[in-house]
Amino acid sequence: MNNSNSGKEHPGSSDHELVRVRDLGFCWGEKTVLDEISFTIISGQIVAILGKNGAGKTTLIKCLNRVQIPQNGKVEICSKDISRQSLIELSKSVSYVPQSVRTSFPMDVFDVLLLGRRPHISWMTSPRDLEAVSETLRKFGLEDLAFRRFDRLSGGERQRVIIAKAVVQNPRVYLLDEPTSDLDLQHQLLVMEAVTDIVRNSGGSKSVVFAIHDINIAARFSDRVILLHEGRILADGTPSEVITRSNIATVFGVDSEIAQSSSNSPMNIIIGERVKQGE
Repeated sequence: MNNSNSGKEHPGSSDHELVRVRDLGFCWGEKTVLDEISFTIISGQIVAILGKNGAGKTTLIKCLNRVQIPQNGKVEICSKDISRQSLIELSKSVSYVPQSVRTSFPMDVFDVLLLGRRPHISWMTSPRDLEAVSETLRKFGLEDLAFRRFDRLSGGERQRVIIAKAVVQNPRVYLLDEPTSDLDLQHQLLVMEAVTDIVRNSGGSKSVVFAIHDINIAARFSDRVILLHEGRILADGTPSEVITRSNIATVFGVDSEIAQSSSNSPMNIIIGERVKQGE
């Protein structure tokens, strides 16, 4: 999206804390899903929430957007307690892409993206809103789908459209839950490159937090990894600090070989044999 648009919609967007989580706890009945989760994300960071299925990644992303209400702790977005904000106010700061899209909008793709502009539209759409939609369609390679019915798209096409809708929303924080789950390899790269480029080119005004179980996606596209294990943060740091053979064995139960990033190639994790109990 146009950086001039970002500046107008997010004045005073210099480097500072965008997300602050303190002692967050969430339970389903008697089952503890998240326990004493605390971290801070500053503007400009690309953060992967990494962990195996069932580690609490999706629940954490939902707690950051009030989709789920934690029993304990506090979440602040842009220095505001999200529990005290209206959904419209929160949607100006945060956009959220769920792990799967079940809703079938009976409308064109262009109009689905235009829904992302709703937090910024006071009465009717403006040329600026239409330009933002057109630019984002190009960025995500969706021009050919612009006037196709959303409910007639494939699962991967729908996922790309919903991610593009979140980008059109022009928030400070993008929350993406398994954003590559339904995409082929080419579109996995296209989507992750597009989202990370938006953050890199935002002048330090935006951040993205994406939940993922794919270790190589986390290593390649994040500059920080928060590794969840059994509802707690096992490690938090750069990909090379967090994605280690020891941590992979502990969390995912497999052996691995790790090739660190270089000027010619990204960090690459090669999965080996399953770690047997007692080893």
